[in-house]
Amino acid sequence: MLPISFAQDSNICQTHTKADGYNIDDSARNLILDIHNQKRQATAKAQYRNGRNNFNIRHAKNMMEMEYSCQMEEDAHLIASKCNRQETPRTSLVNGENFYKIDKSFELIGSPTNVAYTAGTAWFEEITKNGINRNLDFTKFLANKKPALYHWTQMVWAETYKIGCDIGDCGDYTILVCRYSPKGNVISKKVYQPGKKLACTLGESQSYATLCNHPQEEEQL
Repeated sequence: MLPISFAQDSNICQTHTKADGYNIDDSARNLILDIHNQKRQATAKAQYRNGRNNFNIRHAKNMMEMEYSCQMEEDAHLIASKCNRQETPRTSLVNGENFYKIDKSFELIGSPTNVAYTAGTAWFEEITKNGINRNLDFTKFLANKKPALYHWTQMVWAETYKIGCDIGDCGDYTILVCRYSPKGNVISKKVYQPGKKLACTLGESQSYATLCNHPQEEEQL
């Protein structure tokens, strides 16, 4: 269990504080970003089994390092604050979304970092339970496959590089909503390009070996 803390520091997204209705803090922001980049790096290195098969997922040659986006967090907040019990219908999404519901009060869970860790771990573990086709094509079958795999595919979607999240404090349950840009889980596209030799348009990440640099652009909030 992660350390329990209700610190509400907000230096990353300075206008998104507890007083503004946000339940995430900088510790959880950093944690959810680290989980994504570490898991993307491990995926690019083909370090995980492909479902229950006796072989691993394939290496990735074009997976970008992610950055935290306050704009995506604002989008996530609009959903999390409604305390919906189910994720947004995928057909209506402009940006990508991952959703996780915990059947405990936010107070009982203990901290934003506990929520972030629980959700991020659960999303990624989908690949160890339910494999993906060797071509890494995101198909209609894959989008509706049970148990679900689309949280994992959004986490490791190569061309996605922005993430922002917020937590819904919903009484007897808690939700985490993360929004992603550019959107992943696009039918008929590849989750990532397989290959050991990197093919980075903007160069290789200095922070995460085997990941690629992402475009640099200023957010408009």
